[in-house]
Amino acid sequence: MPDGVPSVLIAIVTVFLIVCLILYVIFGGADFGAGMLAAFVRGESSARERELLHQAIAPVWEANHIWIIIALVILFNAFPRAFAEISTTFHIPLTALLVGITLRGSAYALRHYDEVQDRAHAIYERVFVAGSFVAPFALGLVAGGLLLGRTDPGTLEFWPRFVAPWANRFSVSVGVFLCTIAVFLAAVFSGGEADRDSRRRFVTLATRANIAAVAVGLAVFVTAGMEGLPLATGMLTRPLALGSVLGTLPLVAALHLSMRRNFWGMARLFASSIVALILLGWFSIQYPSILIVAPGSEPLTLTSSAAPPAVLRVLALALVGGLALVLPALGLLLAIFKRRG
Repeated sequence: MPDGVPSVLIAIVTVFLIVCLILYVIFGGADFGAGMLAAFVRGESSARERELLHQAIAPVWEANHIWIIIALVILFNAFPRAFAEISTTFHIPLTALLVGITLRGSAYALRHYDEVQDRAHAIYERVFVAGSFVAPFALGLVAGGLLLGRTDPGTLEFWPRFVAPWANRFSVSVGVFLCTIAVFLAAVFSGGEADRDSRRRFVTLATRANIAAVAVGLAVFVTAGMEGLPLATGMLTRPLALGSVLGTLPLVAALHLSMRRNFWGMARLFASSIVALILLGWFSIQYPSILIVAPGSEPLTLTSSAAPPAVLRVLALALVGGLALVLPALGLLLAIFKRRG
């Protein structure tokens, strides 16, 4: 840590960073998941349910990327060394993430504003679905690589430097896990907007996605062991990580009870809380590192990569002040879309 950097400043910006990442996975995940769900909707009501998915994610689509933008601003300004290493080492999956976000966003806009119903709409839909798969999977590759500890800033060889940190079984399983989480969130978020018949369908989709997420989550632990990462040990030895995972169990039960009784507002809250707890447990295992590097490399922790105090102080004030502007604006946006719906 640079001399004289107060730990309270690091704590403030770190809390904002974690909250923004959690909000992005929840809202961005629901957005990506809607595109993935569109690929699984079949039958006579498929057209209506696809349109419902587009309507349900409209307010989320408008505002979800604000959280990842804020997170990137925090990382760039508060932890510049970590930002430089992450953006360099993981530039391939990060580029795939940006391409996926751009393509799906363009396809979504063109689909809604192109009034001519022709073959182009089918192309827009396919691009939207493809981008929806690529983006969360690429984000999962980065998340897995941050934790695995194969980043070696000192090597000049292409594969060990730019590919090996994320091209492995563990990171791939994390990418698939993030995709299942996205589908799960989209099914829960969309169910409350559906009619009775479609609502049953979304309950079924949410249940299946939940089961798939549990199965893939177990695979994450298995592949971690195969790659030499003691993820299970890390979870069991970190009280916050273990408590977060155990805390999801009653929430899962409450979620499914809420869906079957048509308490969709509570269902969305429970689903979001489940994902937030999973991410909180993940972050606690990775703490205090931002990026776990290979043995022998200089650690990249919150303290060792922190910016000077003057930068952190201004950033903390900007974040606290910005919170007073962003939250009311977001609430107004959601209210407007709800009223239109």
